[in-house]
Amino acid sequence: MSDLEQINKILWHEFGHYMVDILLCKEYPKIEIEYITVRNFECLNNWCGTIKLIPDALLGFDKIIQEHKFFSYHSISLFSGCVFQAFHDKNTELEDCFSNKNKGSGKGDCTNFNELIFQIKRINNSSSPNNFNTEMFTIINNYNEHFHYLNNFHKDLNKVIDPLSMTILVDYKAKKEPTNFEYNIKYTDLDQLTHKVLQLPYFQSFEQMVQNTVQMILENIKQNI
Repeated sequence: MSDLEQINKILWHEFGHYMVDILLCKEYPKIEIEYITVRNFECLNNWCGTIKLIPDALLGFDKIIQEHKFFSYHSISLFSGCVFQAFHDKNTELEDCFSNKNKGSGKGDCTNFNELIFQIKRINNSSSPNNFNTEMFTIINNYNEHFHYLNNFHKDLNKVIDPLSMTILVDYKAKKEPTNFEYNIKYTDLDQLTHKVLQLPYFQSFEQMVQNTVQMILENIKQNI
């Protein structure tokens, strides 16, 4: 797989988080996206990415599990990266990406997701912990299935991700392909990117899907926690 293809795949993964995090920040204005990074070092594979939310003081597990809607958005963001990636890259299976047993892009996401579930059950003394777990993974599959139906939104995303992938590759080549390359999207660039995403013609269809998934998680909490 070429560098451009790998960068593109990583961006699809990070946009899976980013799209949900935009909605999380809209719901919780005290939370902000600080940066998105794509790099080629300290990765399980050749390329990897990160999206950073701030402030840290509001984003610990103990804070996230205190408010159920907050928990719901975070949960969706964690598995959305692999849903986006598996949709885009036909060589990626969702269950291989979103797993803490493999070297997939979502290993850390899956580990954090499992920890969130453990913590919310622990503090609430869940009466039906197995039912809660089963339903959460049913929700992931439902989200994945419905995402595949958003054909116009996929086209919108390609119009954003493909040029950004090329911009990153050009920068990488201009710097003579260093072994510690890092491309950061932050400050004005991040503001402009977020504005562009919010103006996508079919972003609302994705937003509605996320809102529906939030309600499914809240209902699971109500029934099984």
